[in-house]
Formats: sequence, structure tokens, C-alpha cells
Amino acid sequence: MNSAREEELIRISVARYEKYMKRLEADLARDIAGIVQRMNHIWGLSRMAFNKKLNAELRFYYSQQLALAHGVSRQCILKNEEEIDCYFLK
Repeated sequence: MNSAREEELIRISVARYEKYMKRLEADLARDIAGIVQRMNHIWGLSRMAFNKKLNAELRFYYSQQLALAHGVSRQCILKNEEEIDCYFLK
């Protein structure tokens, strides 16, 4: 049998464990919510960028936004028809 002191230490350890687990669960839930929000944003941009029912100008705009959402530097994103021609016809 455990002594009263051992029982108290076990109780304290269990309480700390449960407290840390609740904190981890809350952190995980917050992180997952952030990931879901970001993925929904990117999926929405992807749907618009590749939607053939939209005119070319809108698809081009959403393609630029999609590139930015993926972390592409603004300097690397083609901004107009001239840059597109220059890039693809070199």
C-alpha cells in the first residue's frame, strides 16, 4: 500500500497530467482549425483559378492570389500579358 504522501504525489501528478493534456488538446484544436481555414482559402482560390467558366482576367487574378497563398514571392509572379509572353516565349 502507498503511504499518504505517495497518494498525494500521485494525485498531484495526475492533476498536472490532466491539466497539460487539456492544454495540448486546446492547442491542437486551435492549430487544426487554423489549418482547415487556410486549406479552405487555398481550395477556394484553386477552384476560382481553374474555373473555365470565369473569364481569363479573373482566372489570372486568382492564379496570382493562389501563388501568393503558397508563399511565392510577388517578384516571381507574372503580372501582365507582356510578362507572360516573355516568360513562355523565351
